[in-house]
Amino acid sequence: MTQRGADRLGIYVLPGPATDPAAAALETKTAENLGLGSAWLSELQGPFKDAGTICGVMGHVTDRIKVGTSVSHFVTRHPMVSASWGATMQALTGGRFQFGFGRASNARWQNWGVPNQTSTLMEDYALILRRLWRGETVSYDGPAGRYSDLRLDDAGHPGLPPTIAPHYRPPQLLLAAIGPRTLEVAGRSFDGVLLHPALTSDAVGRAREIVHRAAQGAGRDPNEIVVYSQLVVAPDLDDNETELVIGARFAAYFIPPVNSQALFRFNGWDEAPLERLRAEVQRALHANASARSPLSSRELLVNPSRTMPIEWTAAASAAGSTDYCASRMHEYLDAGADRIIIHGTTAPGIAQTIAAFVTQRAGEDFVDA
Repeated sequence: MTQRGADRLGIYVLPGPATDPAAAALETKTAENLGLGSAWLSELQGPFKDAGTICGVMGHVTDRIKVGTSVSHFVTRHPMVSASWGATMQALTGGRFQFGFGRASNARWQNWGVPNQTSTLMEDYALILRRLWRGETVSYDGPAGRYSDLRLDDAGHPGLPPTIAPHYRPPQLLLAAIGPRTLEVAGRSFDGVLLHPALTSDAVGRAREIVHRAAQGAGRDPNEIVVYSQLVVAPDLDDNETELVIGARFAAYFIPPVNSQALFRFNGWDEAPLERLRAEVQRALHANASARSPLSSRELLVNPSRTMPIEWTAAASAAGSTDYCASRMHEYLDAGADRIIIHGTTAPGIAQTIAAFVTQRAGEDFVDA
């Protein structure tokens, strides 16, 4: 039994589009000073959010906090590159790295000329990484690629198992999931699951049940699978700021049909209002293209986001007073999350909410997750 401290919480660095990757160092160090348990980077293939580079900086400037990707992708790096990166991060951080992956859309991978991230590919890729980290030689021919005699060599002693093995456990492998089938993959083959930021607390509870059933079916201990609930938090912001942090972000989540369909089914929401949202987004894009002073992508989505039912954002985010936002985080933990990852704000702006979270239910004991 344990009380709920700030170490049950994590936070994103560089949330949304980023132009100053160096800010990740200060944000991660601030998160550690606040007592948070983890700091996360969502990778973008652009000039400012390469996860391999930034996670290295995040690990280097801290001593205690866990550092993770939420998310990177399987097919964007050769398994040898991912295995080497994960092992190096463990050595750099003293075993604090968490390797989060996501599926993304098939259209992206088709444009890039790489395989779609099927369930089999994801499970096979995870197995390849684990075998390489155990010092095994891997030959594989399947959805994840065609490889012969893959092996991580010690730089000083080629041909010998990597020296990381005796010192640190391999990185935890986490999978971002929305629908039941991907949740089952997480339960069968991964160490944890990263739940979508627009899930309701009730949906988080249902997701936990699916992950645990799949783990049990695979002969695994379900309590060893960590359920991370990502929650968009906007404490003590005015209406305009809240629309940018929550409304525009949710609109971006709901535009892609594949992800939104799975998300809405899991939340039990009516999809009908999405038609109007998408139409308004197209009008805004057209107007913005001809504007002399075009809006940023986030600003562009504010007006379209106002077509969404208020019940959507109210049920799947935390916006309002510091105390209310803290109570919402407890609500998600009560529903079945083991950890919360705060999204939408950075560590320097969340200190009061963290303090409220710690003090709100300080006298209660909880089963340690």
